[in-house]
Amino acid sequence: YIHKPLELDELEKVVMKEKILVIDDDPATLELLKIRLEAEGYEVAIVTDGKSGLKMIESEKPNLVILDIQLPGMSGIQVLTEIKKEGKSMPVVMITAYGSEEIAIESMRQGADDYITKPIDHNELIASIKRNLEKNRLMLNTQRLIVMLKNSNIRLMEQYNQLEQAKTTLEEKVDQLKVAKEDLEAKLKQLQVS
Repeated sequence: YIHKPLELDELEKVVMKEKILVIDDDPATLELLKIRLEAEGYEVAIVTDGKSGLKMIESEKPNLVILDIQLPGMSGIQVLTEIKKEGKSMPVVMITAYGSEEIAIESMRQGADDYITKPIDHNELIASIKRNLEKNRLMLNTQRLIVMLKNSNIRLMEQYNQLEQAKTTLEEKVDQLKVAKEDLEAKLKQLQVS
């Protein structure tokens, strides 16, 4: 079987796009972010409220969430709290038109990974997304390596225990052979004496 080289469009299908979920109640912001982020090569999903965002997180498993602080029904801080309470590892970048330091501090205290104010500086947002996705990839790789090391350690301990059991069995066999040898030597002496 000979592998043929992949064509460029096939390569793009093989490389998984990172998913970004944008939760914002402003249609203009949603559309602009969707266009800009897709142009950067990301797969983008958009929702207009926190409850829909939480459902989308469960079903789509995005790599990063961009979350407006001011949302109808459930605030962005409440959505952030739910995301972090459920132990999700995806980074969350908060955005708001209300750029007060208190809101920024509260969102960071609740586990946000970054904070961007409106009007959005798209270069700043893209830099934040790239930085947080890379940080998350490194964290996940570190966790994966830790699990692999723990599993290797368990396998090594199992092999060590098997070797210890084999050593004990061999020592018992050596002791049995010594006893058998002593018996044979005693019987040989008896035969020589008689």
